[in-house]
Amino acid sequence: MADVREKMKREPLQSKRVILCEGTDEYDLLMWLRDDKKWTPEDVEILNAKGRDNLPTRLKDLRYESGGSDVQLVCVVLDAEERQGLDEALINDLKAQANAAKLQLMIEELPNSTDTGSMETLVRNGCDANTQAYQCADQWEQCLSKVDDARTQAQKDKAWAHVWLAGQGKIYSRIGYAFTDHASVRANLSHLQTHFEAILNRVMSEALI
Repeated sequence: MADVREKMKREPLQSKRVILCEGTDEYDLLMWLRDDKKWTPEDVEILNAKGRDNLPTRLKDLRYESGGSDVQLVCVVLDAEERQGLDEALINDLKAQANAAKLQLMIEELPNSTDTGSMETLVRNGCDANTQAYQCADQWEQCLSKVDDARTQAQKDKAWAHVWLAGQGKIYSRIGYAFTDHASVRANLSHLQTHFEAILNRVMSEALI
């Protein structure tokens, strides 16, 4: 799913509430949910940073992108990764940027606020372990574990999810696209939908200061 405005000259932001996503999968999921709820950009804007490293700059530039509108609340949705070193530095940078711009900041880490990992960790933890797709992904990972594997948990879960996706009836390359493309995938990812709906609802219910 692509926001038409990403292909055109950027329009002024229409809402005081903005969700800034690390990547396209999170963006696609939240855009689909916003449409499903019949909400509009006037209710909440959803933006794609198109990469973890772009988050601080996109947050810093929100005032300019808003065309003079009064953005007050920004929710950043990103993978927790390993919660150390560069990951902690990124969170601190986001907080500093929001503070300098006098923005309310919400940070939604995936899979949650305490564990390491990514959105794909959330996918993996909630999928039915009795399905062939799940078991194939597990067998593939067990095969890789026999070699010297220095990948982080987030990297392992992202790779696992790609194998799981291959068992969903079509060859999908991204969780977000698969979710928006087919009802059966949404049914298999109902836990993911519930998690992202909760994020959206928290943003909408947060009092603006």
